[in-house]
Amino acid sequence: SNPSLDTSVTNSGTWLDETDIRPTILAILGLKDDYTNDGRVLTEDLTITPGQTADPNFLPLARCYKQLNSSVGRFGTDVLSADTTALATGSSSSDSVYTNFLTTQLQPLGVQRDADATQIKTDLWNAEFNNTALPTNNDLQNCNRDLAAADALAAGLSAQVPETPLTPLLPFTAFLTMAGAAAIWRRRQARRLPT
Repeated sequence: SNPSLDTSVTNSGTWLDETDIRPTILAILGLKDDYTNDGRVLTEDLTITPGQTADPNFLPLARCYKQLNSSVGRFGTDVLSADTTALATGSSSSDSVYTNFLTTQLQPLGVQRDADATQIKTDLWNAEFNNTALPTNNDLQNCNRDLAAADALAAGLSAQVPETPLTPLLPFTAFLTMAGAAAIWRRRQARRLPT
């Protein structure tokens, strides 16, 4: 079964990370850092619109960025699921399937995500604190492309990996463990009884 996203829980509130608190407070106070934060201003909860955040493209991009950059967002959940599934493909004699997955699929996707997230973060920051209009550089399309690629990676791997052969052995393993524990307990009890 696929994991559910933290962000898929029905909630009327705004989903945020700790990284969003500082830029939001700075925007409220009319201040800014001299570096670009990883978070974004939570404009949907403000009565003011700092910088260029009133742009109709700002909020969709900010929300997509959150799904792309947060460890519990859509991208993070998908790649964790895919990586966990890929780990199950290995054996004691070969990890070639996992190694191939890592070098040809996961790492290139991570490099692409890093580049896109950095660009989006910079563009959001400039819109929020430098009053710079959002550029027309396809940030939102790139973000959605990365999320779709992570979705496909997770879905594709879960369909390829067979069920582990260990599942039928679990009851037998549990029985052996309990039998061993009972034997140890009997031996200890026998030592305690006076002869």
